[in-house]
Amino acid sequence: MQSCIDLLPFSYLKRLNIKEDSVHKILALWNQTYRKYHSLEHLYDLLQKVNSNQDLNQESKNILSCSALFHDAIYNPRQRDNVSQSAQLFQRYTKNSTHKDIPTITQIILDTDAHHASNGLSKIFCNYDTQILKEGFSSLLQWEHKIASEFQFMDYDKYIQLRVEFLSNYVHLNASLHTLIEYVKFRKQSIAVYPGSFAPFHSGHMNILNKSEKIFDKVIVAVGVNPDKSLQDKDISQRTEELVDLLVNREVIFYQGYLTDLVHSLPKKTAIVRGLRNGYDLEYEMNQLRFIEDMSQKDIQVCFIPCDREFSYISSTAIRNMSKFEGNREQKYLPKKVKI
Repeated sequence: MQSCIDLLPFSYLKRLNIKEDSVHKILALWNQTYRKYHSLEHLYDLLQKVNSNQDLNQESKNILSCSALFHDAIYNPRQRDNVSQSAQLFQRYTKNSTHKDIPTITQIILDTDAHHASNGLSKIFCNYDTQILKEGFSSLLQWEHKIASEFQFMDYDKYIQLRVEFLSNYVHLNASLHTLIEYVKFRKQSIAVYPGSFAPFHSGHMNILNKSEKIFDKVIVAVGVNPDKSLQDKDISQRTEELVDLLVNREVIFYQGYLTDLVHSLPKKTAIVRGLRNGYDLEYEMNQLRFIEDMSQKDIQVCFIPCDREFSYISSTAIRNMSKFEGNREQKYLPKKVKI
């Protein structure tokens, strides 16, 4: 984050009525964990390109740097109005300013939706924003993996269709895109399912999920019913909706019954992820594994992942008990969404 801060024109932003604490809030949006490509790294790359362009005067650099800061500030891969939402965010922050550059910056942000430039500075920015499309295959491959991770929530066959359509629009720019399209079509993803009652989904769960995504290309979060747990506080549909809202780029599903039946019902070969806090968890999970082996009609792989030590004492039961008292102290153990 600091590298981006060092490249931003704070004196110019102040003239637009954008205060320093507001900039930090915007950068926090860019730093959301589900952003793999549309991240601070991408923002830093754009700011570097702007600042190193010797042909631009300082006024143009200021406009383009501000456009970079806001153009993907709002990014939810499930939504299609991110660009307009980002433009509206910029207008909210500058609503008390009459600076002459505000309409220009707003238009540059809006132009990034289809990358159809409406003015000279917009053309420069759109070229910067789509530079990845002109890179070599190694860079394109890294980009593809990051984009696919942001769209984990989508059925992969649907993702392939939409991704190929998108890439096909730009093959005239780079012959390597033909190779990338073939890779997207025939890539075999490693997939796992992470089941649990998640009542609530806490920081320990998030730690296991993040670790599992370093092993598998896609991890499906499966919200199930544990008959041993009393969960009258929230019904399962509400818990599932809350997880969809929290885990923006992941696929979240609900299931009832046996976990083996769920795995058998999934269209692609899927492993099971189980989190471990301590030796007691390992003993319990080993017993469950034997049941899975007995009940499974096909080979099912189970991946045991130990959580980091700092999360080893956290449990949903303890958090539910804490929530019964005043003070909201349980919030310390729950993943937090970045607020605008």
